[in-house]
Amino acid sequence: MSRIPTAGAVAAQGASSGHTALALAPLVREVIGLDLTPAMAMPFAQAAHERGLGNVRFLVGDAESLPFPEEEFHLVTTRRAAHHFPHLPRALAEMARVLRPGGRLGIADMVAPENPEAAHLFNALEATRDNSHVRAYTVEE
Repeated sequence: MSRIPTAGAVAAQGASSGHTALALAPLVREVIGLDLTPAMAMPFAQAAHERGLGNVRFLVGDAESLPFPEEEFHLVTTRRAAHHFPHLPRALAEMARVLRPGGRLGIADMVAPENPEAAHLFNALEATRDNSHVRAYTVEE
């Protein structure tokens, strides 16, 4: 975290209730949490208020069509959300588009097993557990 510019702007894709966005907020000028689910706005705002964070805001939006200009952010993150994106390459291209030159993209997500049968079972179980699950990728992918 010491490499995050303190004057920088951060976008957290798939922000949910703000775990990553709110953890980064004390380190940067501004954090925008973006999530496709409008119901996440209230828990996000409540958690920000409880922590006394005034430099965060929540937007409803799609990671595959980000509502930001090019080269807007020093850091873009997505944590435990990429497996929900229907078109992951499109979402990654959008994240790259809004990063400033030299900016960083941080991704943390579940990983499917390399064995195709195990990966199929893994994804089927995840889809049963969470109907918004699209696909977890293998490390090789």
